[in-house]
Amino acid sequence: MTAIAELLEIGNELHARCLIKEAKWQFETATSSGFGQDDMTLSPTHHYTARFFFSRTLLESKEYQRCYNYLDNHEDLDDDDLSLFLLYYARYLAGEKRRFEKESEMTGNDDGVPLNEVANQELPALESALKDLRTEDVFLQYLLAVILDEQGKDDEAAGMFINVIYQLPGFWHAWAGLLRSSSAANVAEVLGAIGITGEPSEVADHPMCSLFLLHLYHRLGALAGCDVAVELLASNAKAAYGDATCIAHIIAQHAFNEQDYARTEQLFGHIAARDPHCLDQHALLSTSLFSHDELPALTKLAHQASLTNPMSAETACVVGNYHSAARRHGQSIKSLVRAVTLDRRCGAAWVLLGHEFIATKRVALAIECYRRALRANQSDWMALKSIGHAYDLLQLSTQAIFFYTEALKVRPSDGVTRAALADAYERLGHDSEAQQHRAMTKGLH
Repeated sequence: MTAIAELLEIGNELHARCLIKEAKWQFETATSSGFGQDDMTLSPTHHYTARFFFSRTLLESKEYQRCYNYLDNHEDLDDDDLSLFLLYYARYLAGEKRRFEKESEMTGNDDGVPLNEVANQELPALESALKDLRTEDVFLQYLLAVILDEQGKDDEAAGMFINVIYQLPGFWHAWAGLLRSSSAANVAEVLGAIGITGEPSEVADHPMCSLFLLHLYHRLGALAGCDVAVELLASNAKAAYGDATCIAHIIAQHAFNEQDYARTEQLFGHIAARDPHCLDQHALLSTSLFSHDELPALTKLAHQASLTNPMSAETACVVGNYHSAARRHGQSIKSLVRAVTLDRRCGAAWVLLGHEFIATKRVALAIECYRRALRANQSDWMALKSIGHAYDLLQLSTQAIFFYTEALKVRPSDGVTRAALADAYERLGHDSEAQQHRAMTKGLH
């Protein structure tokens, strides 16, 4: 089976289970590869029942509780893997819907920033039920991994995601789940488990693994200044997935981190040429345009994104950057609040919102936003350096030193942060440490 056929086959299974976000990624990667297989016929893989079609229709209509109650009244689901999955998935989505509704009612501040967090109350019971089921169904195992991940059980979630990966190595969202569960603290165990270090494994040679490593090393800051490593991993992924959009996006992220804004915008230009309504990673693109004062291009991007999908978190980030560039910080805050309300895990939106609160001299609120970004990614270099800067503004040099140091662990070549760290040491009277870091800034940018 070719890598593209594998993507499509898994996408077909995901679509049948209403895992739409996951299925979309599989199909988009396959059809954007340029390998000309977007007309491949996908055969039905299941015997679909009226019960399945009705319950799936309820899910698609967002009647999650009704779907769960309907399926829960049937006692013969053990031999119907699709309906059994929909039973548990509907309960999960019903809990998510109630969580979102409660969070929307609880802002706790005048700007409407959703700092109050509400847990999905269904997660503990779902975890228990799925563990008791001892299922061999890989998609139910994936759902269990997601549930563990959302409860902060990183090590257990990572183990379950790895189990799914060994069964379906071409399933990207299992790799993405492992990425969320990975940190500097457990990265050695993760790399060993998938065969990158230690004993080799079949998944280590899968092209999806190269894509995973690109994201993982980018997340941990290990690709700073390493263009050769990026090209090597990207070429491995391109051999299987061609010109897929997902590969262009991660290369663009690397270019942005290297402050190569022209390259970043060039890569997004290639994507827009073939898919002008794709909004993925537009928060990054708009920040690139903002960073070197490309207001006309940013204005055009904000207009296009708003026409394409005004209710997207990515669109809200673009519009927020547009208003910020025009010094309309109040309107920028409103847009970015919308972004984090739509997607609480959007670290980029939390960072941008923190920047706006710094600009309006509400430093304590900015710190809370940066902390939210760190929950999405503990190694978020921009969040770490920004929270250090915020503590500097409050003249809390000890706290500033801690976060500057953490930021430099992710990106040691950041001269601006190292100079700020030297200044913080100097304010505390630690002259030797200040001189040491100031000397290290030579040749850095």
